[in-house]
Amino acid sequence: DDTFINAQEAKLARGKELVELFSPEQLGPLFGKENLSWLDASITESGNMADLHTYLVGRKKQWSQVWEIEPLWYGLQVDADTLAPKLTADFLGRQPLPWLVKFIQYAAQGASAIKRTPLIRLVSGKQVSLPADETMPRPAWFAPQDAAGLNLSVFPLVHPEIATNEDVRKFLEKEGIREIDAVAIVEKSVLPKYQDTNTCFDGSTYRVDLRRIREAYGNANDAEKAQLNTSLNKYGWVACVHASGCAPDKIVWKKPGASDL
Repeated sequence: DDTFINAQEAKLARGKELVELFSPEQLGPLFGKENLSWLDASITESGNMADLHTYLVGRKKQWSQVWEIEPLWYGLQVDADTLAPKLTADFLGRQPLPWLVKFIQYAAQGASAIKRTPLIRLVSGKQVSLPADETMPRPAWFAPQDAAGLNLSVFPLVHPEIATNEDVRKFLEKEGIREIDAVAIVEKSVLPKYQDTNTCFDGSTYRVDLRRIREAYGNANDAEKAQLNTSLNKYGWVACVHASGCAPDKIVWKKPGASDL
C-alpha cells in the first residue's frame, strides 16, 4: 500500500495469489503476531526488483543450503509450503465461508501442500482434509439429490455453500469427495430405522425404502453386494403378517433369513 515497515513486521509472498488471499489480520496470527503486512508483490526474484529481492531474502549457493548472500531477515519470504503447516483446522474453521471458497480455488490451482490442509468445511462446522487415497474412509460426502425421508446426520456432509460452487465441487470430486452412494445410504440411513421391532408401518415410506434397497443392491459390484448382504441380514426390515389371518393389519418385522418366514 506504498507505506514502509520494519522487516520483522512483514512477509514477502512467493506468489501474488497469497497477497490477494490472506489479509494482514489473517497472516499475523499464523506467525504469532497480531498483524503482519505484505511487502509489495512486484518484488520478485526475476522482475525489475530482483536485486532488492535478493537483498531481502538472501540467496543460497546452487545445490546447497549454504548462504551465498545472507537475508535481511530470516523467514521473510512465505510460500504455500511455509504456510501449509500453520493452516490448522482451528484457523480455517474461524474463516468465513466465502473466503474458504477462494482458498479451495487457490488449492485447486496446484499448491500441493495446501491440498493437505483441512480445507473442507462440513455442515457441522468441522474442518476435514481430503482423503489421502481411495482406500481411506471418506472424510466428507456431498448430500444426495434425492434425500427425501433420509436421516443424513450420520454422514459428514460438505457445507452446502461449498458444495454448490461449481469449480470447488469439481475439484473436490477429482480429489475423491463423492455424493453419498446408495449402499452407504441403505446401511446407515435406511436399515437403522428397522432396529426397533415395534417400528410403525407406513406404506409409502416403506415402498421408498424398498426401492432404495433394490437400487443399491442392483447397482452394487460383487464386493459391495457381499457387504450389503451382511447388513441386510442384521435388521428386521421385511414387513410380514401372521399366516393364520388373525390381526391382518398387524405388521411383524422379520429378518430376511428368519426360519418362520
